[in-house]
Amino acid sequence: MYLARSLDDVFGRAHWRHHLVISPPHEPIVGICVSDNPAGLVIKDNIEVVTNQSIDVRNLSGFIAGLIIGVKPVPSPLPPELRAEAADLGERLKQLSSEVATFAVDRTREEELLPKRGSYPADDGGAEKHWEASVTFNETTKSLYNARFSRATTYLGELANMGITLPFFLQNSEGRPAKLALWFDTVGDLLVNGKINEARVLGNDNHYWSLR
Repeated sequence: MYLARSLDDVFGRAHWRHHLVISPPHEPIVGICVSDNPAGLVIKDNIEVVTNQSIDVRNLSGFIAGLIIGVKPVPSPLPPELRAEAADLGERLKQLSSEVATFAVDRTREEELLPKRGSYPADDGGAEKHWEASVTFNETTKSLYNARFSRATTYLGELANMGITLPFFLQNSEGRPAKLALWFDTVGDLLVNGKINEARVLGNDNHYWSLR
């Protein structure tokens, strides 16, 4: 992340058109890669002159960037200290998942006690009141989630350092805590078993999580 921000600042001061990509794609790019065009090759040569970083060249036509700073490669075999760190975070994620799942069940039970649509007038005013009640309940769920599970932000930061990010479909979804609980549990399981690469791919897969 530090390298990404540094290059973003350098390119900005040089008035180079660029787009900083922070979140890795579904199949994370490892290290730094540039587009296979003249501009990309110039960037590659200049970076390699002043660093010992090897730059990959590939066709980036499917991306909106000419330079992508991907996730750090996972060492193989996984060093014991890194495996222990990943396992510890995985256990904390699974504990968080259990608590969030319980919270989600409680909120679902409470939502079922809300007045049904039929209890409001059949006109447009009744529909609006029913919708407003649903929105209010959802916003209350978000507020309660953020108050009770503030440590989730810390955990997500630790995950980002490993190249694991919350998929777009689950971002700002505190009002749907059951989905977040499932994500925390799934990623936690993978980390407990030292499967960091698998957690990167599955954890970031927006298509997979949109179907859960």
